[in-house]
Amino acid sequence: MDKNYSRKDLLHTGLWFFLFNSILAIAISVRDFRYISDINGFLPILYLILTEITHIVSLAFLAYLILYIPLILLLKNRIAAQISAISISVVGLMVLLIDSLVFDLYRFHINGSVLAMVFGSSPGNVIQINFSQYVLFIVIVGALLLFERFMFRLSFKLVLKNRLGFGKFILIPLLVFWVFVNGVHAWATAANYQPVTQLSKYYPAFIQFENSGLFYRLGWVDNKDIPQDKLHLAMSDRLDYPKHRLRFVSDLKRKNPNILFILIDGWNYRTLDSTVMPSICRFSKQAATFNHHYSGSNGTQYGITSLFYGLPGIYWNSLLSSHTPPVLVKELVKRQYEFFVRTSATIKNPPFDQTVFYPVQSQLKDMPGKESYDRDVQIMQEWLRFSNSRSQQKDNKPFFGFLFFDDLHAICQPPFFKKKFPTEWDYAKYERLSNDMDPTDFFNLYKNIAGFEDVLVDKILNDLKEKGLLDNTIVIITADHGQEFNENKKNYWGHNSNFAKYQMQVPFILYYPKVKPKTYTHWTSHYDVVPTLLTKFLGCKNSPEDYCTGKSLFDDKKERDYLFVANVNNNGTLGIIDKTHIINILPDDDYDILDQNLNPVSNARLNIGECNYIIDKNKAFFR
Repeated sequence: MDKNYSRKDLLHTGLWFFLFNSILAIAISVRDFRYISDINGFLPILYLILTEITHIVSLAFLAYLILYIPLILLLKNRIAAQISAISISVVGLMVLLIDSLVFDLYRFHINGSVLAMVFGSSPGNVIQINFSQYVLFIVIVGALLLFERFMFRLSFKLVLKNRLGFGKFILIPLLVFWVFVNGVHAWATAANYQPVTQLSKYYPAFIQFENSGLFYRLGWVDNKDIPQDKLHLAMSDRLDYPKHRLRFVSDLKRKNPNILFILIDGWNYRTLDSTVMPSICRFSKQAATFNHHYSGSNGTQYGITSLFYGLPGIYWNSLLSSHTPPVLVKELVKRQYEFFVRTSATIKNPPFDQTVFYPVQSQLKDMPGKESYDRDVQIMQEWLRFSNSRSQQKDNKPFFGFLFFDDLHAICQPPFFKKKFPTEWDYAKYERLSNDMDPTDFFNLYKNIAGFEDVLVDKILNDLKEKGLLDNTIVIITADHGQEFNENKKNYWGHNSNFAKYQMQVPFILYYPKVKPKTYTHWTSHYDVVPTLLTKFLGCKNSPEDYCTGKSLFDDKKERDYLFVANVNNNGTLGIIDKTHIINILPDDDYDILDQNLNPVSNARLNIGECNYIIDKNKAFFR
């Protein structure tokens, strides 16, 4: 039977094979619908169902058209056709499955930012995968290969036996559905009908037809009923930073202080207590502690940007393309500070060597070590060697230190470190996470690693004390962003996915010579760090508005009304956080209004004028 087939038979086999696989792909993709919080009305429900079907089938057809057909046109070989079809389908289904797991954790699909992180410089330093997870991956791929082999052979037999002659009864409805959903989406975009437009984020690799002008001309949408005031989301690529040249107090008696940043990647503020992290907690009692402190982002790239520039992440691309360093770093270089920068995850991903530390690239160093805890230990040991070498020299320059620990972000348990909290987890089992799962074991694993980081930081703090460096050193202990453990019961784990406090709020401890220990409760942010250092400690006479969007950490006269934040991964989502609400603004003018616990606020409407005022104020450093 196999010998009596034609190229047409192989093409028909492939078409049916990819169509059958669409059913499995739909079953995977609909998992994302669990996170639709509110959908009412016949049209949105019908649109949701038909778009899911036509979108997944379209992706399968594209794979068939672009990858499968060219091979069959070159080779009339059943084995080659089978291998290519199975390979394409297994890769596609695995990508879709991984994308669904990414959506579970972050509520966005695999995109360019995610791929840059995974396939960028030293991806193993960014993502930690346990051996058991590799085994699970291999088992799933093996099972899929066997299933796909069966499906291809079945499709081939049915085609040869002419059992699949009803294709037009499937093709015609699919074409009708495709035209319908594209028309509905285009109309909803023109009419700003959010019950439909807000569903777009639930489909991977989603692109739809839009032509608002056509609907206005046809009279199907009255543009007089559409708000004419649009959000001012367009960004320039030209910087106006700083706005004016920085001027400093001329005081020959003023001694330049040492500055040491100690950052713990992905630090959940709930762990800063006397049980989990006793050493840092003890140190905070002799410092200024800010217990309502937010990063400028829920991710590393924009979180570090907010810390060192005092600017939101919307400036990142311009800062990177122009290699513009922070005014703080430029001033420290001018004053001939010695830079000691050590990071556990590579400083080239994200490329802080091309932005924050661009003027001192030669003094940057990534840490060797296979595991994140090995590299964190190396940071501590390198610091001790650095401070020892300085203590043996006379007339030392002031130093600027940046120590960036990563093991709490990687959640990789050091086997040599004694566990303080009982847990059955010896690694982060992301594949088990769900909204119904008890987070205790996972959080205890995290707390054990937090205790490990506490010991490393304690050695650095003791070294500062023993060498008398605390007499002239500003020490800042904080994080780039927080880390969530489903505290809001919305199945959010980790970071980079929402702007609620568990991903945004971080510990912040500021020690400086002759500090009066105090705990501050007013709302502060990473945007406030640079103006505090420049004005309070380095004698800058400029207003902070000349170079950042923040103010002094100690300025509690007027409570902060809002915080403007940004996320690099979730399609460039912007956020406006106030005391009661979180507004998510997407690049396509779509938005969500949530309460502080991520519950949708019913019947909430966006105040476009107020949002534009906030956006424009935070865009002040673009020309």
